[in-house]
Amino acid sequence: MFEGVSILLDTTWIDSRHLASAAEEFGISYFHIDLSVQTYVKLLESFLLARGGSDVVYILPNYQDADATIYLLITDSYLRAIVFGELDGDTVDRIKDLRPYPSFYAVIAGTMEMNTILQKAIDGGLMRKPEKWNLLFTDLQTDKYTLGDDFPQMNRLVLDSNTCCILLQQRFPCICPESFDPMDAHLQNVLERIVQWFIKYPIPLVRASNCTPESQQQELLEHAIAAQKKLMNEIAAMAEFWITPESGMLRPNLNLSIISQPANQNTTSAAQPPPAATIGNVAKGQIVLVKNESLQPSKRFFRVGTTESIPWAYRKRDPNGNILRNSATGEPIWEGYCIDFLHQLSVVMNFDYDLVSPRNGTFGLRDADGKWDGLVGDLVVGEIDFAIASLKMTAEREEVVDFVAPYFEQTGILIAMRKPVRETSLFKFMTVLRLEVWLTNLAAFLTVERMQTPVQSLEQLSRQSRIKYTVVKDSDTHEYFRNMKNAEDVLYQMWRNLTLSSGNDQAQYRVWDYPIKEQYINILSAIESANPVATAAEGFRRVNERLDADFAFIHDSAEIRYEISRNCNFTEVGEVFAEQPYGIAVQQGSHLQDELSYFILELQKERYFESLTAKFWNNSARSQCPNTDDSDGITLESLGGVFIATLVGLALAMITLLGEVIYYRRKESSRNFIKVAPFGNADKPMARDGKRIALKQKSIAAVKHLLDLDTPAKALRGATTVKINTKKEKPIPKEITIGNKFVSAAEKQQKLSYIAIMPRNAIH
Repeated sequence: MFEGVSILLDTTWIDSRHLASAAEEFGISYFHIDLSVQTYVKLLESFLLARGGSDVVYILPNYQDADATIYLLITDSYLRAIVFGELDGDTVDRIKDLRPYPSFYAVIAGTMEMNTILQKAIDGGLMRKPEKWNLLFTDLQTDKYTLGDDFPQMNRLVLDSNTCCILLQQRFPCICPESFDPMDAHLQNVLERIVQWFIKYPIPLVRASNCTPESQQQELLEHAIAAQKKLMNEIAAMAEFWITPESGMLRPNLNLSIISQPANQNTTSAAQPPPAATIGNVAKGQIVLVKNESLQPSKRFFRVGTTESIPWAYRKRDPNGNILRNSATGEPIWEGYCIDFLHQLSVVMNFDYDLVSPRNGTFGLRDADGKWDGLVGDLVVGEIDFAIASLKMTAEREEVVDFVAPYFEQTGILIAMRKPVRETSLFKFMTVLRLEVWLTNLAAFLTVERMQTPVQSLEQLSRQSRIKYTVVKDSDTHEYFRNMKNAEDVLYQMWRNLTLSSGNDQAQYRVWDYPIKEQYINILSAIESANPVATAAEGFRRVNERLDADFAFIHDSAEIRYEISRNCNFTEVGEVFAEQPYGIAVQQGSHLQDELSYFILELQKERYFESLTAKFWNNSARSQCPNTDDSDGITLESLGGVFIATLVGLALAMITLLGEVIYYRRKESSRNFIKVAPFGNADKPMARDGKRIALKQKSIAAVKHLLDLDTPAKALRGATTVKINTKKEKPIPKEITIGNKFVSAAEKQQKLSYIAIMPRNAIH
C-alpha cells in the first residue's frame, strides 16, 4: 500500500458508485464484495414483492444489520419499510403503534436468534396474524426452530442443502460442516477468482504519491481494465455468485427453500391448520414454485374506527353483561349493522382489518382549541384509515375529514316513550259506576276543560310539564338542541335591536310581541333539569321504568326504532325531525374515498342494504306484543266479568232455592192434622185403646165440640166423653169455616191448617 495499489477490494455495504468511478479513473481494479445482511434482504424483498407486498417491517437481531438494511432500502428498494434492530419492550410498543398497519413483518436472523425474537413478539401481542410474518434463516440449524408446529402459517425461507455444495464448490449431495458460514465461503471464492485473475493478467501499479499509473504501463492498464470486465462476466456466469445489475456487487448465490402452507390444501378445522411444506425456492432473486403451487397474495390491512351505538356497532356480551373476547387475539367481539357491512366490504375489496375504538370521546367533538376527539380526531391524526359507525355527515366534520357516499337512508331525531301500563280487569264494564269517574266528568263539565291527552309531537312535549325528557349527554342530539337554542338567542337579539331601533327605515319591524316561538330554549332547559344520560342504554332504561309513561327519551331515530322492534313497552312519538345521512369517514384526500364509494354503489345495486336493514329492524316480533290500545273499548277479555257475575248470580239463586225448599219441608212436618170420620161409616165400630167406640157418636161429638166451643164443660158431662187425638193437645181455634176452602179466623193463634173428610170406607 505504501508503494502503490493494483487492486481495491471493498467489503463495505455502502454505495460504491463514487469509489468505483474513482478507481476506474486512476486505473485501479475495483471489486465490491457483499458480506453483510443485504443479500438476505434482497432475496426476502423479492419474495415479498411476489406476494404483492407494498410495505414491510424488518426486525434484525442487532443494530449493525439494521444499519446495513436501512442503507440498502434507501438506495435500492421498491418497498416502504421500517427497520428495527433488536426486539425489546419499547420496540414492541412502537410496532403496535404503527399506523397504518404494515402488510408484512420480516425477520432475518440465525435459528437461535429467530426463536428469541419470535417469542418476544408473541409475548408482546404482535403475532395476531401469523400469515403476515416472513422468516429468513441465515444458518443451516433450522432443525432447532421451535415454533414451526405452533405457527405453520408463517412463511419461512431457509438455506437449501445444495447452497453449501455450491459455495463449497462440491458436487451435490455433499456433507456440509456444522461451522459452515455462507459469507466466509463467499469471500473465499471471490479471493480465489481474483488471485487467479491477478496471476493470469499483469496489473499496473498505481503509486501513492500521485495516484496515477506509470506512463510506461498505460497499455497494461487498458489491458487490465478489459480483463477485469471479462472477469466480472465470468464470475456472473458462475453458480456460486450473484451479481445484480443495479450495483455490480459480488453477492453469494444463496438458494433458499420456501416453506409455507400449500395453496391447494384445504383444512377442515380452523383449530388445526394444514402443515407447512416446501412449495418452491428463491435463487438469484427469482421465485421458482412447485407445480400447481402459488404464493398467497398480500391483503391490504386497514385500521377501521368504530364506536358503540346499538344496533350499528356494539361489543358482544354474555347474559351477565361481561364483554366476550376473541380467544386468539383477546380483542372484543363486535356485532351490528356496521360490522356486517364492514365484513362485506373486506370481501369485495380484498382487505384485512382491525377494529379500533377511540381512546377519548365517541363520534367526535371539537373543543375550544379546535382539537377533535373520538373517531373524527383519530382520522385527523392518522390513528385509523377510515371510520364506519353511525357517524352523521355534518358541515363541521367535513372541514377536517372526507365522507364517502351515504350507505343508510336519512336518519334524524325521534321521541321514545313507554306505553302506559293499563290495569286489565275482568270487571272493566263496572268502571262507569266508580265514584272517581263521575267526579272527573263533573269537574271537566264545571271547568269546561278537556282531559289531558298524550303528546304527539316535540312541540306538544315542550308545552307540557308532566312528562320529563332528556338526551344522551354531548351526543349529536344534545348538540342539535344547543345549536337551536343558540339560534333562537341570536334571532331574539336581532329582533330586539330592530324593535328598539329609532331609525324610520326600520319602523316596519317594531312589534310588541316576539314573533318567534322560544321553543328550543324551553326544551334545552327541561333536558338539563332532567339530567342527560351517559349512554343510550341508560336512557331506554329510564323510559322503561316509568310505568305511568311520564318520561321521554329523545335520540337517534334509527336506534329508537330498533329498540321499539325488540321491546313491546316502547312506542315512538311524533315524526322524525333534523334528518341527516350516515356516511363512512376517511382522511382528507384519501385514495380510499373513491374506491369505497364505488363498492357502496355496487352493493346498493345488489340490494344488500335492504337485507341488512331487514335483519336488524325486524318488526315481526311486534306481532306478539299484547294490545294495550284503549280505543277498542270493552274487549272480550274485559267482558269476562259479565259471565262471572252471571255464574255467581245463578249460584246464589240455587242456594236460595235450596234453602226455601228445606224451610218449607220442615214447616210441613210440624203442621197439625184433625181427622174426621164420615157419618156414612158411623155404624161401624172403631177400635181405640182396646175399646170399641161408635164411630157415629164420636164424629157427632167432635163436630159439636168444634161448633160449640163456648159450651160449658158441665153441659157436656152427660154426653159420651170423646177424646180428640191431637199431637200436642193445643187449643183449637174458635172459628172454623167448613166448605170448599179452609180459612183460619185467628191469625195470631195456632191455625188449623187441614181437615180431612174421610171416605165412606172404614179408616184404617
